[in-house]
Amino acid sequence: MSAVDTGRADGGDEARYRRELPLREGMVVQEVGWSRDVDDAFRDIVVDVIGGGLVDEGYGGDVDAVLLWWRAGEGVLADALLAAGAVLSEGRFVLLLTPKVGGYVRPEDIDEAVVLTGFHRASAIELRHWHGVLLTKPSRSR
Repeated sequence: MSAVDTGRADGGDEARYRRELPLREGMVVQEVGWSRDVDDAFRDIVVDVIGGGLVDEGYGGDVDAVLLWWRAGEGVLADALLAAGAVLSEGRFVLLLTPKVGGYVRPEDIDEAVVLTGFHRASAIELRHWHGVLLTKPSRSR
């Protein structure tokens, strides 16, 4: 797994995300779990990379990616991943973001949810106050 440090939000971070995350201009990215504690600098980079705003949980179409901000005690992570997977276009991804403190999610809880839902870990990122895990969506059966 690769790791990206977003200790500062500048042009270098955006270039790094363009290289290391499968974000591309024109993608539809849904944000789930937004609250005042999210990393706004990271969100701004995502918006810059995709060239448009993030859509919220009420968006009615398929999306290319889901930013899932998840904190301990918010419910069942596997259910949230299944819901995210239901709106993803084929071959796209979920970026699961969990806080380093204040709602910390244990790695074994993430591992269990990933196994239960059939997602696959692709890489990891580190933001200032958040851990991120890039999860690829399993292919749909035909």
